[in-house]
Amino acid sequence: MSALDAQAVAAIYDRHGAKQDGAGWYEDPPLRALMPHLALDEASAVLELGAGTGRFAEWLLDAMPDGATYTAVDLSGEMCRLARERLARFGERVTVHHGPADAVELPAGGFDRVVSSYMFDIWSEDAIADGITACHQWLRPDGIIGLVSLTDGQSFIGRAVSSLWAAVHRRRPQWVGGCRPLQQARFFGDGWQIEHRSVVRAWGIPSEVLVARKRG
Repeated sequence: MSALDAQAVAAIYDRHGAKQDGAGWYEDPPLRALMPHLALDEASAVLELGAGTGRFAEWLLDAMPDGATYTAVDLSGEMCRLARERLARFGERVTVHHGPADAVELPAGGFDRVVSSYMFDIWSEDAIADGITACHQWLRPDGIIGLVSLTDGQSFIGRAVSSLWAAVHRRRPQWVGGCRPLQQARFFGDGWQIEHRSVVRAWGIPSEVLVARKRG
């Protein structure tokens, strides 16, 4: 299934702007399901791939120790602006980079948590594999990655919704923000231990919640 290039993705989310928060009706339940598995009270440095409007980042920062830092990378300049504005109350604990993650200098072993929601399901399969490899490098030993993405449905309604979504993506990927149903677990190899996987359906839309720990 084809994926949009970085320029096209940035253009979509530059246009969406703050309206992206309106997707909370199906995004929030799986994000809430992810939170308990991140052990954020033990986190000192969190990296988020795809800052969005900063709404999920608020949840993360509120759950992290006072001295813990948050770093984000986003292709959309408008999303970066919104995230910086929203997270201003956290001061120097927050850094938001504009651009592709591979163009930003992120320290190897610099983070004990990496999170991303509804972003890997935008990328091509090659880009996803490269992204998972990069996350392994950015994480400290025993670090945790937590991901949420659209996925294939498990029930009749879920399968119908995910099939329709995939069909729209094939014809007009920009209509669905570039996202399509994805099974993330298959991109994790020997360098990872998958600790949690579940499918959360909100208003008929199935999302995969996946948590893995870095080995070695």
